[in-house]
Amino acid sequence: MDKKVIYRTDWCLVWNFPFTLVTGLVIHGLGHTGDLQTMRGWMLIHILGGILFAVFSILHIVAHWKWYRSLKKKLF
Repeated sequence: MDKKVIYRTDWCLVWNFPFTLVTGLVIHGLGHTGDLQTMRGWMLIHILGGILFAVFSILHIVAHWKWYRSLKKKLF
């Protein structure tokens, strides 16, 4: 895989994780206020962030698959 694609994938993971974390904390805070309408909007953003994180994680694993295989051979 192209190094630019790997770099961009890793960069997206770096920024997507805190984004998903913060939206989750906001949802948690809104759960204590009882404002369900606002909470639903944040939940949608949080779910989309989670889906993007899963997609970028899969791309990351595919990009580094040879390294994972070599690590398995070294450990086992």
